[in-house]
Amino acid sequence: SGSNTRFHSYTESGTQTSASSFVQFASAGGVSTSFTFDPKCTYDPVEDRFVVVFLNGGSANSSKVIIAFSQTNDPSGAWNVYAINGNVNNLGVWTDFVQIGLNTNELFVTGNPFTNAGSSQGAVIWQINKAEGYTGATLNPVQHYVPSSFSLHPVQGGSTLYGPNMFFLESSLGTSNSITLHQITNSIANNGVLNAGLGFTLDNSYTIAPDADQKGTTINLRTNDTRVQSSYMENNRIEFVLNSSVNGRAGVYHGTGQIVSFALSFSAFTGRTIGFPEYDIAYPSIAYAGQMDLSGYNHSYISYNISGANFFPGMAAVYSDESGY
Repeated sequence: SGSNTRFHSYTESGTQTSASSFVQFASAGGVSTSFTFDPKCTYDPVEDRFVVVFLNGGSANSSKVIIAFSQTNDPSGAWNVYAINGNVNNLGVWTDFVQIGLNTNELFVTGNPFTNAGSSQGAVIWQINKAEGYTGATLNPVQHYVPSSFSLHPVQGGSTLYGPNMFFLESSLGTSNSITLHQITNSIANNGVLNAGLGFTLDNSYTIAPDADQKGTTINLRTNDTRVQSSYMENNRIEFVLNSSVNGRAGVYHGTGQIVSFALSFSAFTGRTIGFPEYDIAYPSIAYAGQMDLSGYNHSYISYNISGANFFPGMAAVYSDESGY
């Protein structure tokens, strides 16, 4: 588990086994940091290891992408820690909003480069051989820079990891009924290539959500924008979630993509919304629930933050299948 400044590990029963600041965490692996933020932590079910990625620095001179691979299946033990320059292509930028995804052999890290003045400079993907990280060898990442995109979200397998290809989702940052699917074909060893994105029209639109109410104060909670927050791929379907306005309140947009692997142009995407009259919900996460029904729906769990004028902030979840939520 990671917050902007701290890293913790626990047993499955909830006993804490380690706790440190990310400055301490990186320093133990020989990497110097100062201002850390945007951590992502994940488990690799193929290698039985853990991966942690976070950012350092809010300027071109200080920006680093910190990538750590656990040396064993114990996250409270030793880690191999690396730093990638966040000043992409020496454009005078710093990297923001890191996202990660694994496939069978590789780790994919995405970010959004910004100038020191706050101007967006597109999106970047780093494609990394997992074996190098787990063994402590020198990382040889391949960088894919996409100046015309923003927030490319890696799509990881739902029940296991797939490969060698990797998909990425890109939504619009406002009212839209479109989604763009990007794909890296082949591994680094086979000269992985980022293909041109394919745009798809959704049957329902998403839009910027209003800020959320909370009990006991007139101060609202920010719900941010409509970038993709979470996803998985299973049974040739991509499931994804993002923030959206639903009947005038903060809600969740749940999209599904039917993927035709041999001809992506024949793939199709649809979307449904989740909303409540008495609650605001935002920042969703989605996970495969272990089955697909005969009608072709993947069953999923969707969790999210929840709040309301008569409800203190908390967390909640729904179960999703063909009948709804």
